Amino acid sequence: MPVPQFDPAIVAEQLNQLSRRPFRDQLARLLECSPSPGAIEQLAERAPDRYWQAVAIAARLGGYSDKLEVEADLLVKVSVLSDSELLAQLEALRDRNSSVP
Repeated sequence: MPVPQFDPAIVAEQLNQLSRRPFRDQLARLLECSPSPGAIEQLAERAPDRYWQAVAIAARLGGYSDKLEVEADLLVKVSVLSDSELLAQLEALRDRNSSVP
């Protein structure tokens, strides 16, 4: 498998925005190499603590969590905006999202 190439400037920009995007390709690559069911069973027998840690990690990756996470790059205090400011923010967000492929 060829080594993926990343543009360091793009990765740095996304990390500064607290984006999870740089890690998604790596997650996909890791999932392609997942262990066989037999290997998972052996891990559960040999090291139950590590097995349950793996279960917890997989659950979080699957979206199961005790907290709600929302990925966004827009920070606005809605409660302090007037109606016209809120509508302007909404329109700007719609314009920006319509240009995303």
